[in-house]
Formats: sequence, C-alpha cells, structure tokens
Amino acid sequence: MKFPAKLCMALALTGAMNAYAVTSLQDGSTFSKIVNVDSGFAFTHTYNFHLDFTGPAIIGASVQELKVADLLDIDWADANAFVVRDALNNVLFSAGETGPIGSFSFDSLLLSTSDFSITLAGEGIGKLDPAGTYAIALFAAPTQVTPVPEPASGAMLLGGAALLGFMARRRTQR
Repeated sequence: MKFPAKLCMALALTGAMNAYAVTSLQDGSTFSKIVNVDSGFAFTHTYNFHLDFTGPAIIGASVQELKVADLLDIDWADANAFVVRDALNNVLFSAGETGPIGSFSFDSLLLSTSDFSITLAGEGIGKLDPAGTYAIALFAAPTQVTPVPEPASGAMLLGGAALLGFMARRRTQR
C-alpha cells in the first residue's frame, strides 16, 4: 500500500470516532443535533456535557434514526448503541438496538455529578450518501430535594402545641 493510500485509510478510520467538544448546559437548557453518518464505516460519537448549576440534576435524552427503506439506514450496535456515563466513566444508562428503527430515550435520569457523556455507536448501511441520519436531543434541569423532617422535629412541634394549649386553658380558668 502506497503512502497516500495509507494516509487516506488512517484519516477515514479516525474520522469514524468523534469526540465532540464539551457542551455546557444551564438550568433548564436543551441540546439538539442532527448527524449524518457515512456508508460502510462503523462510528462512535461521544458527546460531552457539563452542567453549569450545582446540586443533583435530572437529564432526559432521545435519539431517533431517520430511516427511509434501505436508502437511509443505521445498523446500531447490538449491546451498547446508546450509553450515558458519568465523569468517573460509570455507566448510568445503556441500550442496544431492539428493532429495525433505532430509537433510544429516557426521561428522568438522576445525576449527582456535573460532567457526563453520551456515546452512540453503529454503522451507516444505507445506499445513499450520507448512509444514515440521526437526531439527538437532551434536556437538563436541577432537582428540588425535598427535606424529610426528623421524627424529633414532629415530636417538638406536638409538644409545643400541647404546651400552648395548656397555657391557654390555664389563662381561661383564672
């Protein structure tokens, strides 16, 4: 294989694995993107996110393949087509292809870290160029943690109400 052919092959293989720049998400913000994939190459696209607010958050995401017969088609990875990982690379959500049309989603994944990533993997097998198209959408919102009162707080409240009732009754008896 000559040098230019090796260079073209190396560029084609490295182009199949894309790691996109970190996208910052503010309170209640969304992210969406439409992506075309080339024919005959396996792809792994990783989207990195950072939440610009503190505290736990809920995220929801959806990936939908645009399929037109065998003209636009993606063969999604069977086991890990759609993977969400936290900053420590722990898998928070994972889904594989379950049918002829790739559609993956979740609506309330609780995050405790501000950095996470979504990885999509498959291969464009359609007859057109581009061979396949998918859309990804994501939303993020902080969660409101509702404090649960301690049992002692309830006891103090009842004790204080009883004391007030006792004092009011004592005043009316005088």
